[in-house]
Amino acid sequence: MTGIIINKVTCLEDLLLFSRAYKEGKIKVNVSKIARHLKHDRKTIRKYLKGNIPKKTRNRISYLDEHRDYIVKVLKNEYQSFDYIDHLFKYLRREKGIECSRSTFNRFIRKDDELNSMFKEKKDNSFTERFETAPGAQAQFDMKEKMKLIDIKGNITSINIPTLTLSWSRHNSRKLVLNTLTDNLLSFLAISFEEIGGVPKELVIDNLKQFVETPRRNGNQLY
Repeated sequence: MTGIIINKVTCLEDLLLFSRAYKEGKIKVNVSKIARHLKHDRKTIRKYLKGNIPKKTRNRISYLDEHRDYIVKVLKNEYQSFDYIDHLFKYLRREKGIECSRSTFNRFIRKDDELNSMFKEKKDNSFTERFETAPGAQAQFDMKEKMKLIDIKGNITSINIPTLTLSWSRHNSRKLVLNTLTDNLLSFLAISFEEIGGVPKELVIDNLKQFVETPRRNGNQLY
């Protein structure tokens, strides 16, 4: 039976013609031979023989094209730093509400020569790149993605992670908070300033609704 199947099939989808008989045990085949013939893994051959067709990834590339100009803008912004694609992905989910998957976003960046080169350049210069700010001149305040913690009883608690990063030394302070009320964030900043022993001249922030009355536009920074 294996020889007959090999003579009939030219692609994985052709195996679906034999899936019913294979699942009912009416035919026996040499999976290894078929795998070599189609140049696919044996696990993949078995999936198709059982009629388990993998779900195809939804194409969201055209959807992301709408945000490309904005992505280029934030990557070129000297006051913002996205060392990893994952950081940019979370930022765009928060700021622009993008709804694609993490893997789709990664493919979009990697297939775009200009966007990919921006991240490649950061990686190549990761050991030599320094911020052109003097000690104590500037710090960046950011809110990391909301996280969910589940205890042994199954109770879910949402937490936030405010982060303060000194631009010159890259010293980082962070803390877990249950909510992002303005008083809690101001308390975090006060504690962080006490820990580092001073206050920077400038504080760069994202469009945090707790601190910003008018969202940043056209690259203007709020301090």
